[in-house]
Amino acid sequence: MVGCFELLGGLGCIIGIFHKRILIVSSLGLSLMMLMGVAVRIKINDTLIQTLPAILYFLINMVLFSDLMIERRKQKRKSIR
Repeated sequence: MVGCFELLGGLGCIIGIFHKRILIVSSLGLSLMMLMGVAVRIKINDTLIQTLPAILYFLINMVLFSDLMIERRKQKRKSIR
């Protein structure tokens, strides 16, 4: 099930190149999934080296999501003026 969600999230990121809303949803979903992955790794007492990929993927997706949301707010402010 997790693998299917990861594939859908990756596919959503690829499609999101052309449709920003899909990219926003995909990056948020992948961020949450990776955050849960980090939590599971901590819970089962994995080492930092074993946890590092999940942390990095979480950060990448969170930066992508944050950047998209900031860009979207800027566009809304421009359209109001």
